[in-house]
Amino acid sequence: MTGFELHAWRIRIRALENLELPCLPTVALRSVTGMALREMSCVRRERTSCGGCPEQEDCVYSRLVEPAGKGQSPGVTDVAPPPLVMAPEARTLDDAPIRLSKGATIDVRAVFMGGARVHASLWLTALRSGLARGVGKERRALEVVDAQPLDVTFCAAGKKAEIELWTPLRLKSQGKIRSRFEAGDFVQGLMHRVTLLSETYRLTRPAGFSEDSVRLKHCDGRVIHVRRWSGRQKASMNLPGLTGTLVLEGELEGLWPWLALGEWVQMGKGTSMGFGRYRLRAIG
Repeated sequence: MTGFELHAWRIRIRALENLELPCLPTVALRSVTGMALREMSCVRRERTSCGGCPEQEDCVYSRLVEPAGKGQSPGVTDVAPPPLVMAPEARTLDDAPIRLSKGATIDVRAVFMGGARVHASLWLTALRSGLARGVGKERRALEVVDAQPLDVTFCAAGKKAEIELWTPLRLKSQGKIRSRFEAGDFVQGLMHRVTLLSETYRLTRPAGFSEDSVRLKHCDGRVIHVRRWSGRQKASMNLPGLTGTLVLEGELEGLWPWLALGEWVQMGKGTSMGFGRYRLRAIG
């Protein structure tokens, strides 16, 4: 795994007033951070998107939020997968909003991939600025009270793999988010994610393997809906995803390095907002 460069942070955030966050709080945190980072970095604010901007290669906002994708890798068109993901440290179990009283805290994890680590300091500044302006429709304020680097370690292999979907997983098929899947669907989604990241950011991905040897032994997944307020669209958005636990068995030796990476880089749609984080545990 030495060829896949990852740098992680755990960030503690405190509410400065009573407020309500989506059940997946990072969808709101990512939104205000992105807006603040754009104001700090963008010199062409009259543009509505980064595509085609002559400053795109040198813009930190573009690199972290809307990286150029054309020509980067065979599976990417206009926008590449961002080299930064966020996710809460607490598991998302249902779609009930999170209510924080003044002074209460939540912890989130941010993972920077490859060269994106050099922008971590500016990103943290943007996070602080965005939180101070407030989140959600009512613009309630929060603050960063601590930010510490995390050791990136990988789960040792086992005979079976238990995967807890820590945040909702959004695997898409024929334009719709899947409400159920087989082992092959999960494995292909993971391989697609890691392959795109490795090709876009010139990271070394694990060796290939036969996915036909992997079986889904157990899955208790169910769909929950993440609701968030979009300041840009001035409307509430509904984002479905699958939560629960699954167990994979079979010949996992070749798959395991991919699973271990996925625990950090997340998978599926919306990873930069916090979707697709899972926890991996070896059984046997």
